[in-house]
Amino acid sequence: MAKKDKKDEQQPDFIEKIEEQSVAAVVPDYMLAYAAYTNTERGIPRIEDGLKPVQRRILYVMHELGMRPSSPHKKSARVVGEVLGKSHPHGDQSVYQAAVNMAQDWKMRAPFIDGHGNFGSQDGDGAAAMRYTEMRLAPVAMEFFQEYEKGIVPYKRNFDDTLEEPELLPARFPNLIVNGITTGIGVAAASSIPPHNLGEVVDACILLIDKPDAKLEDILKVIKGPDFPTGGYCEGGDAIFNLYSTGKGSLKNRAKYTLELGRDGIHRFIINEFPYGSNKAEIQMEIAEKIKREAEKFEESKKPDKNKKLVIPKANPILSVDSITDESDRNGIRVVIALKKGADEIAVENELLSSQQYGLQIRNGYQFYVVKDHRLKIVKLHELLKAFLTFRRGIIKRRTERDLNKAKADQHIYQGYITILIDLDEFLQIVRSHKNKSESKPVIRARWGLSDLQAEAALALTVNQLHKDDVLKFQVKCAEIDKLVAELQKILGSDKLLDSVMKNELKKLKDSYADPRRTVIVDSLDIAQLPKAKDETPEVVTQRTGFFVIDNQNAVKFITTKENVNRLGATVEMLSASALITARAEQTGTDNIIAVGSSGKGYTLNSNNIAPSKYSEIGKALHKLFIKASASEKAIALIKLTDSETPVYFTTKLGKLVAVAQNKLQSNNEVYGLIGLGEGDEVVSAFTLDAENSIFAVTSDGNALAIKPETVPVQGKGSSGVNGVNLNDGQTVIFAGGVLCDDTSAPVEMLVLAASDGYGKRLHLREFISGNRDRKGNKIIELTPGVRLSAVFIQKEAEARVVLGEETADKPLLIKDTDLIPIMEKEQKGRSLFGRGITVKNIYTHIL
Repeated sequence: MAKKDKKDEQQPDFIEKIEEQSVAAVVPDYMLAYAAYTNTERGIPRIEDGLKPVQRRILYVMHELGMRPSSPHKKSARVVGEVLGKSHPHGDQSVYQAAVNMAQDWKMRAPFIDGHGNFGSQDGDGAAAMRYTEMRLAPVAMEFFQEYEKGIVPYKRNFDDTLEEPELLPARFPNLIVNGITTGIGVAAASSIPPHNLGEVVDACILLIDKPDAKLEDILKVIKGPDFPTGGYCEGGDAIFNLYSTGKGSLKNRAKYTLELGRDGIHRFIINEFPYGSNKAEIQMEIAEKIKREAEKFEESKKPDKNKKLVIPKANPILSVDSITDESDRNGIRVVIALKKGADEIAVENELLSSQQYGLQIRNGYQFYVVKDHRLKIVKLHELLKAFLTFRRGIIKRRTERDLNKAKADQHIYQGYITILIDLDEFLQIVRSHKNKSESKPVIRARWGLSDLQAEAALALTVNQLHKDDVLKFQVKCAEIDKLVAELQKILGSDKLLDSVMKNELKKLKDSYADPRRTVIVDSLDIAQLPKAKDETPEVVTQRTGFFVIDNQNAVKFITTKENVNRLGATVEMLSASALITARAEQTGTDNIIAVGSSGKGYTLNSNNIAPSKYSEIGKALHKLFIKASASEKAIALIKLTDSETPVYFTTKLGKLVAVAQNKLQSNNEVYGLIGLGEGDEVVSAFTLDAENSIFAVTSDGNALAIKPETVPVQGKGSSGVNGVNLNDGQTVIFAGGVLCDDTSAPVEMLVLAASDGYGKRLHLREFISGNRDRKGNKIIELTPGVRLSAVFIQKEAEARVVLGEETADKPLLIKDTDLIPIMEKEQKGRSLFGRGITVKNIYTHIL
């Protein structure tokens, strides 16, 4: 083969386009462009919706996948894959970690994601791999998707120009202030904003709507300061003012703890809340390491030195710490630092708080860096709130314009309907005389002067809608639309009305999601007062007298003594569902009353902190009264605790029996664990026993068991108890209480039974013989397969009545006095309580 001449070889085109430039000349231009992109498109949140791009994309993808609060959880890997493939190609771990952060309730004040599985812990444990965890949107996250269609918020192309995604989400609350930002890192900029209380922030927004010229001092009367999800103390005063007035500053946070003196004479620091952003496990490790280092240092200093005079070294107070125990569980944080006997607790406290190295008191810096008008900027609190209000005004205005256009289009269509229905016979004749719609439409338009849209809609009507009598129906509908159009036009024509719409939305949002403040703001952490030690005389706080009650929705309310007297005349037939009282405890002023939750927790009730309710008003669920209660928590019983050793008996759904002395159930905490529960178990009842009473339990398959109390050992708080009822496969305990049996001379006590198919009866309890626990018991009613049993006993001489109710979407509560239910034998099925076809959902004990 002939050798090619180098001159004949074609040179690549790009060779001729190479331009030589120095690095010093290139870097400023290209680096600035990269920095601007990174800050606005990746690391720093937008001032309007308070979201970083990755957060916005995760929430948007989850919404598009239908992962709503009412839907089942889906694998986290599914979400990450969708986000990477459609909008955020920056690495799966970065996306997954952003999603995990939005699910961690110790990082976000209002978490957006409801995680299922291991999502890490406050000890710094990482979440499990995305293939093991599942997630869905939390209810508050749905407030980003009420008006997210095009035309209301801007959309943009994704990274490969194949799809569109929202540039902003129409947040209905100031997310940037409520949840803050902990890791907004860009190029030469880092955003860090502390979280705040949603209710306070909404109140501040309403204040600025009513008084646009309100000063920072006015806002600080509403927003007390940051409200960290982990609680604790936060430095206030000038530090908070400087942070909010400049957008930059630092605040000191301190753990919240109590100092207790035990009967053994040992002081203990009980830490229940750690500073925001701290690592609980690292704090304990650092204290332990410090003790080890100081012990070695102290021992070394005691060694004699010939060149120095003998000096007795002074030990570091940290050496007075005897042990550190982490007793945290699903009921909450509890770390116990026990001191050596005779130790100076004040000196140890000063040492623990004197340095940031222990982590119990730390200082965090904040910078309110945001993307505003596509530029990076440090903003003040005023600017954040006003920017959100401006953003919401725009959203509401565009939403109203959309609704107005749709209403006008509907109005136009209905006017066409009315026009043709007046001459219905002629309209039908024209339609029948032409072959198809395209031929009849021009004739119809010309005959009645309709628009193309009206004619098209008229021809689309079905035969069932073509009646002259429907003219009135369409006229009524048209009048409703006319009224709506007028209202929407008024809103668009008045800034005051538009602001009124925004205020109403903010108030509804506050009612739905606001909860009590968790962080205590103090002027100085140096003078913050600790609760008194147990060996000191506590201050006696008198509470409002009245009655705590639980209604048939397992919710709690407080009724004053006067209101209780007013309701005594109500008969069973006059009751409403909200007026049913299934448990009651009288508060005489200093009583210690707790509500027992279905999760085995105790909730200390204070009548001074609960607004009195009317007899007919619906009570409040436990999660509305206590921030540490889950949304699924149900109030099961009310217990008035004393210093006696009389046990409280707890029965669980899976047949466990737990007995704990009342004096062991006392606690200074507002929410605390009472008993331990196994997986899938929950508390069914909690009660004390009168003299000679037995424990009586009923199961879902119609068995009953009477148990001698002496067969149940009394254990300590947190115990899991013993086997109480030997359940058949798939069955549960549905009721338990204390009753008199074994004695035919005892007052007549009745067991009232009702099955879900509507059949029920009463039985004499004195016929039962009590015995050992862990038995199956005796059959007390014959049930058809698939039928569920509900049961509750009634005492003839006690002031209690039982009512039966069916609660469905279309049927009201059915009420029946149990005196009318027939007394029958154990072997019998019972009789229909309300008539054929009417089922019974539950039985409610109503205390008269």
